[in-house]
Amino acid sequence: MLDRLRIARAQRAQAKHAPRLADHPAVFHITHHKAGSQWILAILRRLVRPIVVNPDWEHRFLHEQELTVGKVYPTVYMSRPEFEALDLPERWMRFIVIRDFRDAFVSAYWSLKLSHPEGLGAGEGTREFLKYASLHEGLLRLIPDWQSEADLISSWIGAEEGFVRYEDMIADDVGVLVPLMCDRLGLARSPEQAHRVVESARFDAMTKGRPRGAEDVTAHHRKGVPGDWRNYIVGPVADAFKERYGQLLIDTGYESGLDW
Repeated sequence: MLDRLRIARAQRAQAKHAPRLADHPAVFHITHHKAGSQWILAILRRLVRPIVVNPDWEHRFLHEQELTVGKVYPTVYMSRPEFEALDLPERWMRFIVIRDFRDAFVSAYWSLKLSHPEGLGAGEGTREFLKYASLHEGLLRLIPDWQSEADLISSWIGAEEGFVRYEDMIADDVGVLVPLMCDRLGLARSPEQAHRVVESARFDAMTKGRPRGAEDVTAHHRKGVPGDWRNYIVGPVADAFKERYGQLLIDTGYESGLDW
C-alpha cells in the first residue's frame, strides 16, 4: 500500500514538473549496448516519466515520429553519423555514456547465451552456438561479431560533450549523476530530488536486494562490477581481443598500451 502511495505521489509530482520542461531542448542519451542503458533509463523515467519517449530495439521511436523539444530520447544506440542523419529538432542536447569495452563484451556474452533476445550486433545463430560451446570458444566466436559496437563507440571519440563513464557512475553515482541530471541537462527539479532518484535506481534496488558483485548470469543485471573482464579475457581470447580492439581501449582512455 505504501509503495503504491509513493508511486502515485511521484507521478503527481512529475505531472506538475512536465509543463516546466515543455520547451526544454530535446535530450538524447547516446550509448552502446551493455553500458548501463537500463540503469539510466530507470533514472530518467523516475525523474521525468511524462516526457521520456519509450525506446525500442529498431529505433522506430527516432525514425517514425517527429523529434521535438520537451522530450527525452533514451538508449540511443547510434554512431555519430547515424545520429547526425536524424531530423533533429531546433534545440537539443545529448550525453554519451560508455563502458570499458571488455566488460561490455563479457556482459554481452552472458546476455546472448542466457538471458537476451538475439541481437546486440551478433551474427545469426550466435545464441545457438554459445549454448554448446565452451566459454573460451564462445568468447572467441563473439569477438568479430562485436565490431559494429566498437565502430559505434569509435565514432564518438572527440565529441565535444565528452564521455560519461559507466565506471565513474559505479564509483560515485550521486557525484556523477546528480550534477548530470541537474546542472548539465536541467531535468531534475532540485539536487535533492535527483539524489533520491539516483539512490532508488541502484543495483540492489533494481535486483530486489542482490548486491552489486553478486553474480546471476541469467539476469539482465548480471553482476555490475567494473573489471570483471579479467576473469574471462585471458590467453588466446585476450590476444584476439587486443588485436581487434586494443586501439579502441587506448583511444577511449581505458588503457595506455597493449600490456594488460
